[in-house]
Amino acid sequence: MVDADEILFRAATLPEFLKGYVGEMPRAGRGVKRQMAEALGCTSSHISQVFSGSSVFTPEQGLKLGRFLKLDSAAVEYLMTLVAQGRASTVELRQYHDSQLAFLRSQRKRISGHVRKGEERLRPDQIRTYYSDWSMAAVHVLLGDRRERTLTEIADELSLAKDQAGAVCDFLVEVRLLARNQDRYTIRETRLHTGAESEALLLHHRNWRLKAIEAQGQRRETDLFFSSIYSLPKENFEKLRKLLLTAVRQTDQLIADAEEEELICFNVDLFRIRRG
Repeated sequence: MVDADEILFRAATLPEFLKGYVGEMPRAGRGVKRQMAEALGCTSSHISQVFSGSSVFTPEQGLKLGRFLKLDSAAVEYLMTLVAQGRASTVELRQYHDSQLAFLRSQRKRISGHVRKGEERLRPDQIRTYYSDWSMAAVHVLLGDRRERTLTEIADELSLAKDQAGAVCDFLVEVRLLARNQDRYTIRETRLHTGAESEALLLHHRNWRLKAIEAQGQRRETDLFFSSIYSLPKENFEKLRKLLLTAVRQTDQLIADAEEEELICFNVDLFRIRRG
């Protein structure tokens, strides 16, 4: 699977992104330009001209491209800035858009940028409900493998009471994260991520650390738990933090590139014990 979001944020111009995206596709992206042309309502020759840098997309075509590529909201904003950059008629305006792109890339480097986001679709009260119990995220991610499931199948796979599974599915359908077709459920919108500024983050962390404690009691050999206290130089704390952030990003890419077969929990903690 080609991660369009990741390729996009590495690109400094629209042609660079388009070439990078197609270049990483199987069979060198054969047929993709024709599909783009159909989605954007233009000719294949126009798509080729944009690839080469001799033409540009309109803002409307930029939005359609974002939908075609299924980009998240932050990636769409970056894409639209690339479109505006390509349409800039003066050096000053192009430099302005260059600075905006640099800012968006710096935002992406934060941990909330390492994971694809979708929670902008939910109101604050809906976000709090989503993160109020581990079963909300568990059902949502379980169905991320694109397989349809009945309520009974969902309840059995997650060891939930059927009425609890039903309440969770009703909520996820209401906020358009799942779709219901008679007695079967499937995914509509994929993962959410709570940024560091979200109040729901504390609920999210609490839920899955409690599940981790529960899992430790099951003593499965395949599970991994590690806790330790270190004393180390202050400058090494930041090095360790960056190392873990890199691992988070690489883990997300690993998950995005694979078929979804198992549901797992991955917790990471690093904090100072002393004040200051």
